[in-house]
Amino acid sequence: MDHESRFQAALAQHRAGRLREAEVAYVALLKEAPEHAAALHHLGALLHQTGRSAQGITLLLRAEALLPGDPLIKVNLGLALKQGGRFDEAIARYRAALEIDDRRADAWDMMGNALREVGRVSEGMAAHRRALELDPERTVTLSNVGSALFQKGEVEAAVDTFRQALARDPSLIEAHSNLIFALDLDPRANTEEQQAERKRWWERHGRRMAAARLPHANVRDPERRLRVGYVSADFCGHSAAALFGPIVRGHDPVAFETVCYSGTHREDAITASFKARAALWRPTLGLDDDRLAALIRSDRVDILVDLSGHSAGNRMGVFARKPAPVQVSGWGHGTGTGLPTVDVLISDPVAIPAEERALFPERIVDLPCSLVFDPADYAPPVAPAPCLANGYVAFGSLNRMAKTSEEVLRSWGALVASVPDARLLLKDRLFDDAEETRRIAAILAAAGLAEDRFIPMGGSPHREHLAAYGRIDIGLDPFPQGGGVTTLEALWQGVPVITLIGHTIAGRFSAGVETALGLTDFVAQDLEAYRSKATAAADADSLAALRSGLRGRLAASPIADAKRYVTLVEALYRELWRRCCVGLA
Repeated sequence: MDHESRFQAALAQHRAGRLREAEVAYVALLKEAPEHAAALHHLGALLHQTGRSAQGITLLLRAEALLPGDPLIKVNLGLALKQGGRFDEAIARYRAALEIDDRRADAWDMMGNALREVGRVSEGMAAHRRALELDPERTVTLSNVGSALFQKGEVEAAVDTFRQALARDPSLIEAHSNLIFALDLDPRANTEEQQAERKRWWERHGRRMAAARLPHANVRDPERRLRVGYVSADFCGHSAAALFGPIVRGHDPVAFETVCYSGTHREDAITASFKARAALWRPTLGLDDDRLAALIRSDRVDILVDLSGHSAGNRMGVFARKPAPVQVSGWGHGTGTGLPTVDVLISDPVAIPAEERALFPERIVDLPCSLVFDPADYAPPVAPAPCLANGYVAFGSLNRMAKTSEEVLRSWGALVASVPDARLLLKDRLFDDAEETRRIAAILAAAGLAEDRFIPMGGSPHREHLAAYGRIDIGLDPFPQGGGVTTLEALWQGVPVITLIGHTIAGRFSAGVETALGLTDFVAQDLEAYRSKATAAADADSLAALRSGLRGRLAASPIADAKRYVTLVEALYRELWRRCCVGLA
């Protein structure tokens, strides 16, 4: 068989999803024809697809050098560079592809994604819009527009856009999860509506996946060592890892064996810490849901834990197939999966009140708090209350601006304007975009907050991010979805957070944390109380006294006492396994 025929055979395997066979065939061909540009190109793309972006980039660069006029090579090289965190280089490759052919909708769309990654949201949105002009039927681009709107905090418009994409193509499973995720922030939606959309996901996608599930061969011994599998794309320096990290890394190895199923693209020191504690590490990039479910089943996992919900990189399709006898969801995204194949959702009495529990297909099990916190070891010491040196109180929020709607901005602007000389500090990579910064400043000004009393801060490394709390006296929680990790980090840095108990789970996490810590004076039942509590808290002496003790209070609680919290989790796992052994759900 000649080289071209062998390449076409490898490409057919690649397109059929038989990635291992395709890789072997590409490598064999390249041993004989090392300058075969098409084989270099597609093997590079396959390596990126399976989480080996650095190796893929090397091959794609070789292919580009051989065929500099091929725009598709540049597009795929851009994808690999973006996945490797080399965003500026990725953007440059997309632009180079468009210089060759400026009517490539895929290049415009992917460039939009890369631009948004570096905070250039306005440019990213424009690129997505251009892609839709060129290809109005490109539904994945319409979904990306929804993601851009969500990033800007225009949640209602994002929800409507995701619905439009799904109306055109109901099979877009990622767009459906995006819709569910965005609904958690939509002020128009209540818990019943949010759970109804999860049920639609199950009916549209999950039910057929569950139909093919098989019996489990796990030994039903209630007291034996258990194998617990954790599934996440965030085993890295991601905010979610600060919540589930203590659990995944903290199990008693005598009683529990941990397996990590990792969809993480960019590994780092945090990834290494998970690898060091896992009995088995399974990379999952490039594995479709059927293959990953089969792998989990063959690994004889007893309890499989979802750490993502419907957030980015989730594997809801795997949990729908139920490859383990017991399935649990918690910590990474605690608003529920909507899957009847998930047995338990870990929560607390504040996050999910008794009257809402019948809306969930999962059984709700309470821990002292639905969140556990692993503070960064490089977190700076608690700074003195800045109001003592400044002579004014600084309010602030380091939550991502996707949670901060125009309504919230108007409320914050009016609230801070009502406190003499007070300032409002907001920090998010969105403020690296000058156009977005001007837009937000204008909303605040219209609410009465002068421009010189607004302090925008852009993205930064996490150590610097935490240090920004040294400039804030009082945290302001957005609504209807409040903070999770952000609230815990604020408290760790000595900053109390004014929070509004929302009408959905996502709006109650902060309230659950502060209730557990005895900080109920900062928890408001309605917007009027939110404003009055915020203005009443603006007392320099009181803030200074509270600030000095907050870290200790959090450290002494079960939320930040990882050993104590993990003991509770292990007791829960053992109870669930015993129930399973006697045939109880």
